[in-house]
Amino acid sequence: MADKADNIAREMVQKGFSSIKAMSKALVGNLFDETVAESIYGHRCEASSYSQEVQELMERLLISEIARKGYVILDDIYAWQIRIDGEPVKKETRYIVYKRLIPAMVDKYDFGYQKANKELRQKFGLEGYSYVLYKKTA
Repeated sequence: MADKADNIAREMVQKGFSSIKAMSKALVGNLFDETVAESIYGHRCEASSYSQEVQELMERLLISEIARKGYVILDDIYAWQIRIDGEPVKKETRYIVYKRLIPAMVDKYDFGYQKANKELRQKFGLEGYSYVLYKKTA
C-alpha cells in the first residue's frame, strides 16, 4: 500500500499538483480514475450538490474563456464574479475547484497546463510566469 501511495504522490507532483488544499476524491478521480479515488476515499465521500454545481459552472466558464482568448490563469478565476443561488462563490472555493478541474480538462479537452515559458508569454501576451491552462494547437 505504501508503494502505491508513493507512486500516486510522485505522479501528482510530476503533473504539478502538490497542494493539499485542492486534495479531494474529485481531484484523485480526475488525475487517475474513479477506481483509484474509491480505493483511497471509499464510497462515503461524495461531493455536495453545491460543490457539483460550482464545478459544472466553472468548467463551462473555463471552456468559454479558453475559446475566447486561448488561455486562463489563476488571476482570471479570482476576477470572476461567480454566484450560485444569488450568493457569491468564495475566492478559496474557486481556487480549489479550479485545481480539481485542471487534470480532467487537460484530458477531456486536450488542454495544456504548465508554467508560462517564453513561448506562452509571447503567444498570449502574459506578464510573469503564472501557470496557464490553454488550448493546445496542432
